[in-house]
Amino acid sequence: MEIKYTLSNRVSVLIYRESDGRYLLVNNDDKGWWIPSKEIPISACLKTAAQTLASETLGTNLSLQGMLQIEVVSVGDQQQLHVVFLTNPVPKIAQIEKKNNHLWLSLDEMKLSAKEDPSSLLGLEPIEIINKLDKGYVPTPLAALGDFRPEYFGLVDSTHMSPQDELVKAARFSKEAQDALFWEFCEQCSPSTSMIYTVFKSFMQNKGIPLENAGKYFRAFDINKTKRLSYTEVLLGLAAMEPCTPHGGIPAELRCRYIFRYYDTDNDDNLQFSEFREMVKDIRKGKDLNLDEDEIDKDAATNASIFGRTTNDNFPLGDFLQTVGQLKFRGTSSLFRMPHSSVNKKSKTNGTFKLPTGSSAKKRRSDFEPTKTDGVNMPSSPLGTPGLKSTNENQYELATHTVKVKRTGAFSDVMALWDLQGTAAMTTSTIDAEKEKSRFQRIQSMDTFNQKSHPNEMLTGLKYFERPVKQNGEFTKVLKHFCYHEFCVIRVLNQNKLSLYTAQDAFSWGAVDMHALARCLLVVCREVKIILSEESRLLKLQSPTYILGDIHGNYRDLVCFEKSLWRMGPMLTPASFLFLGDYVDRGDHGVEVVAYLLAQKLLVPSKFYLLRGNHELRSVQNMFQFKQ
Repeated sequence: MEIKYTLSNRVSVLIYRESDGRYLLVNNDDKGWWIPSKEIPISACLKTAAQTLASETLGTNLSLQGMLQIEVVSVGDQQQLHVVFLTNPVPKIAQIEKKNNHLWLSLDEMKLSAKEDPSSLLGLEPIEIINKLDKGYVPTPLAALGDFRPEYFGLVDSTHMSPQDELVKAARFSKEAQDALFWEFCEQCSPSTSMIYTVFKSFMQNKGIPLENAGKYFRAFDINKTKRLSYTEVLLGLAAMEPCTPHGGIPAELRCRYIFRYYDTDNDDNLQFSEFREMVKDIRKGKDLNLDEDEIDKDAATNASIFGRTTNDNFPLGDFLQTVGQLKFRGTSSLFRMPHSSVNKKSKTNGTFKLPTGSSAKKRRSDFEPTKTDGVNMPSSPLGTPGLKSTNENQYELATHTVKVKRTGAFSDVMALWDLQGTAAMTTSTIDAEKEKSRFQRIQSMDTFNQKSHPNEMLTGLKYFERPVKQNGEFTKVLKHFCYHEFCVIRVLNQNKLSLYTAQDAFSWGAVDMHALARCLLVVCREVKIILSEESRLLKLQSPTYILGDIHGNYRDLVCFEKSLWRMGPMLTPASFLFLGDYVDRGDHGVEVVAYLLAQKLLVPSKFYLLRGNHELRSVQNMFQFKQ
């Protein structure tokens, strides 16, 4: 007959009341009086469980002082631990809940009770333990009870997951996978609980990483720059390298931080041009491009200009994150990747281990896909920027911008979160504006509300285009309202001849410098071309999605759609928009329609989708007026 034993650990607490020198006994399931005790899962932390037991028993916080006894119960090849803890004395002024199953007795009263009624006490162990204390026994310090166990990430679905949880969940590391990695970490590092570089080299070599690159990976994993790695640092680093981890959203931000440290050889949080050049070289290698040194130099210099840098400048981490997040610097999705999953198919914890389904790397459409989240997770993180702490246990998010919505549905008075510091609207701790601006989940909001960006400049000019102006005074007022900087697309031809333009019809450019408008439109076209070229030819959209048919240069209809469907802008509208093509020809304002749609696509590429109709072909346009 085979008997299966299901064992658990047990913790007990000896609680002493300072006011009268008595100890607390509880009635254990009506079997007899004993000190508070509780069974706990094998995987539970002994000290934490004992602390919780003491506090829950008394109804007040009570800390532990030390350990009094450790007992090992063996059954076959399995073992159970029973640890008895001593709490700090209950203060005289403590408010203790009175419960029917509580009994406070002194040592002498326990001895008398056991003598008169042997069945009153479940066992004599409390008397034996207290006797030892009276004879001068010193409890073993809590620090002597080492408790090295894995911290699990990404196993619970929550709207307020930490960045680490998001990363591990994206890597599809199940609890079994994390257990397997923890066991492997312990085997490599034993008897230590941290990993030094020598051990790390062997650890990574077993996972297919060349020895010559081990130093770069160690630097990337070493978040706290201690020259040794904890299990958590190894787990998060492997999650960032997993082939299936998407290069979008919060995981992309954390991956980019790892990539940055990988190439930052002097670990000064700045990439020198030579270090940046190595990154560009590896991107070209991943794309099977020519690795000629001159070509690499030219490519690196071109990409440096995207950051606003020259070959003599450094590249700060914040600028790197922001530029990658804005899709201006491409190719990082192929960097910092494992050749295969880092989780072994065999695990000594349970014999066999199955990888999560779908763990193979998938081809990604873009290096960064903007997320819908436009806030900050409040818990601080060693990987991300420190968050704002809430005053209670509930986690919350602060949006990047505040806006004032008019009765018409249009919004105004846009203010960024960091602009509110020092006002009555901001009551939390100080925000590091520079770090917050570099967070990926804030970039889309910053781009959308940046009135000096090219797409917003184009939309501003189109607002001017659709409004009528009846007299010179109103023209000047409108001009000042829409002009934000010297490159504004609605710059008038000659400010000295402004009095000549006393009126302007709706849907007319009036005195605008059309060359400035053309330059802005060309920039928008170049930037949106990158986004469109990365999209699949077969779009997969989710509801709610508005589908709009042929516009054919009818800008008035487009304005009506805007006022009816996305008056506050596509980003603040809980829906996506699909346009079926045929944007030009027949109508009078094909250029303006195209300019509007491309500008919106550039601002919210994940919500504005444009199909190509037959009127987007040159051969068809030759028969109509748009080409002219």
